[in-house]
Amino acid sequence: MVTSVGAASSSVASNSSAASQSSKSLAQNFDTFLKLLTTQLQHQDPLQPMDSEKSTEQLVSFSGVEQQIAGNKSLESMVALLSAGQSASAANMIGKSIDATGDQVAVKNGTGTWSYELPREAKTATLAVLDSNNNVVYIADADKAAGAHDFTWTGKTNAGTQLPDGTYRLVVTAEDATGTSMDAKLAVRGVVDGVEYVDGATMLTVGSRKVKLADVLSIKATTASN
Repeated sequence: MVTSVGAASSSVASNSSAASQSSKSLAQNFDTFLKLLTTQLQHQDPLQPMDSEKSTEQLVSFSGVEQQIAGNKSLESMVALLSAGQSASAANMIGKSIDATGDQVAVKNGTGTWSYELPREAKTATLAVLDSNNNVVYIADADKAAGAHDFTWTGKTNAGTQLPDGTYRLVVTAEDATGTSMDAKLAVRGVVDGVEYVDGATMLTVGSRKVKLADVLSIKATTASN
């Protein structure tokens, strides 16, 4: 069973920050309003008191600001609940295999898996695996059919040398029958080892890589092949 994951994390973080900043700003304006109103009442001319209509308008404004502060506090509480739910969902992903947007994969136990999608059939298509220094360590022909394809690398160079586990990047170069180059959509696959929180964002640990929760495309139960 595959479960789609939306990009809710960035939206939750943004709403939480906006609500918090808005509440602080409104609270400051609210306090300022009270001070001004109190000062105005203390220093008004007894013979010419404040116009009742203006006083009513100020009280209406007072009530509106108070309600808006209360509304923002409710929004903050709702965002906190959403964040807690998101955290629980992320924790449940530990031990699961995920597909996520990206071209870098953490090769583990000599195995790394990518998927790439061609928008149309290619006349020529090549896969190149690069190490952390952007050196090409493996090159092969790619599947030329339109659509999605999986590519699993065994961690060996074309000469058969086994390279150490680590982070490697895949580059897909493809041209159609007219010689026009095509952009392949890349995704990476790996098993979630843990969850971290960096600058308010939920990050999944996949081998030596950090994957944003918002970049996850699918989640699958692990199998012997994973």
